[in-house]
Amino acid sequence: MQVGRILKSTSLLMDANDLDDESIAAAATQSLQEVLRLDPKNMKALESLNQISELYSQKSMEASNEGRLNEAIQFLERASLANPLNKNLDSARALVARAETEQGTIKSLLIEAQQLIEEGSLIYPPERNAVNRYQRVLATYPGNPAALQGISLATRQLIARGEDLLDRGDLSGVQNLIQGATFLGLSNESFDGLRNRLLQANRLEEQIQKNLFIARSLIQKGYLTEPPYENAVEALFSVQWLDSDNEEANLLLEEIAVKLASIAESSWEAGLQLEAVKYINLALALDTERENWKRWKAEWER
Repeated sequence: MQVGRILKSTSLLMDANDLDDESIAAAATQSLQEVLRLDPKNMKALESLNQISELYSQKSMEASNEGRLNEAIQFLERASLANPLNKNLDSARALVARAETEQGTIKSLLIEAQQLIEEGSLIYPPERNAVNRYQRVLATYPGNPAALQGISLATRQLIARGEDLLDRGDLSGVQNLIQGATFLGLSNESFDGLRNRLLQANRLEEQIQKNLFIARSLIQKGYLTEPPYENAVEALFSVQWLDSDNEEANLLLEEIAVKLASIAESSWEAGLQLEAVKYINLALALDTERENWKRWKAEWER
């Protein structure tokens, strides 16, 4: 079902726009590659990617013949990303390789890519990043050792950056990183581990939010500590079990402790000693640092 939705939206995009527009071609390529990740033998996706690759390999050859080497490499990169097995790529590469300024351009791209790596500009900004520069080199020389090494280094650094974002709970940041990396043609498989961790984190976050919602609802109903296993405190403990530093859960437990202490004080003033002791003990179970509550407990249990 997901494959069908992606194919339909991509077909509409390609039908409604000119594939000569690189942004349209790039978006279509990314969507079609996602289809192949989900369904590696999908013929519609393979045919559409080949169509894009054919168009941009022709554009690359035209640019090479006209001495527009930078454009030729850029078009060749687009063609290679769409279908690296396109037979016309060899002809396009040969034309680029014969361009008079080709060696200087490749050297400049590698130097710039290294500088961008050092700056931390791995995949952003969109038009000036290390991966983009290495991919432009590989579009001409697929086996260029420096570019391949650079791509590998950038991939490792991106995965480490994604893991750091996960540890800090920035799930949208991880999603954007994965999308940005695969958009630039980095291997989907390289990011499978990070993608799986993101999926687990999203599921965990959904469960946390569900338990917080239940806890807030139980607090509104007055079910603070009872009935057993269906009260606000139990719901919030389940949140803390999933995320021990959850700020909202900690604040709600503190709010419940204050309410329990207030009930205990009212009970004592009404002459209900057993009730007062019960509720002050419940309050202290949630917040053991309140000195005035400790004094009440000591006085009321005499």
